[in-house]
Parts: sequence; structure tokens; C-alpha cells
Amino acid sequence: MKEAYGTAVSADPAATGAEHSITISNGPIILVGFSVALVTDANAANRQVKFSFEDASGRVFQYAVSGGTQAASLTRQYAGRIAEYASPAVADTLFTVSLPTGGIWLPENAVIKTVTTSIQATDNWGVLTYQFKRPE
Repeated sequence: MKEAYGTAVSADPAATGAEHSITISNGPIILVGFSVALVTDANAANRQVKFSFEDASGRVFQYAVSGGTQAASLTRQYAGRIAEYASPAVADTLFTVSLPTGGIWLPENAVIKTVTTSIQATDNWGVLTYQFKRPE
């Protein structure tokens, strides 16, 4: 049987200084990748980013953590990819965020959220795109 793959795109987050989230309305799916950018303001603070995977009730069942911190006045891309290694620090402008082998199973109405330590009032998350396959 041929596996079905797809891509979905979030709405543009409206507020600066706020975390970003997207609800999986096409579930259940197996998350195999995602990408999103964070633009940080000039306030001197290092931002540590992780991604939370939650059910519709807010119960966290998985985290994926970036391998370094993002400083002020920078734009960085975060790319979640299936990998069997620890997330490395930033390479050029890209943080690779390791996802477990086989991806992450997300039920209908699960939520992918950014969780940013030291987020500032005018930091801005971009559109989140995620790649998935359908469970067999």
C-alpha cells in the first residue's frame, strides 16, 4: 500500500510577543517534519525554543528542543526533521530540531505549540508549515 503524504500551513500569527500554535484538524497524522521562523527584537535576551505536542485537552505527550539559543536581532529558521541524533546548534541560520524515528503520532485536534524561554514583546513567529503522513 502506498503511503499518503501531505503538507499543511498555519495562519500567520497575529500578535508579536506571543507563542504560535496550530491545531491538527486533518488528523490523525504522523508528523514527519515542520518549519517555522522566529524574528527576535533588539532586547538583549537569549531565547531557547522548544516545540510542544499536546492533545486537545492540553496534555503534553512530546517535546522537541532546539540545540541552542537565539540571540537578539536575528532571524532563525527552525526545522523539525526525523533524526537519530541530538539537535545540533545553529548551522548558518537554521536550527535542526530532532524528531523521533518514525515521526510523532498526532490525533485529531492535537496542537503543535512553540514554547520560547525569554520571548520578548516584539519577537515574532512566522507561519508554521508541517509535513505529515497518514497512519496505515
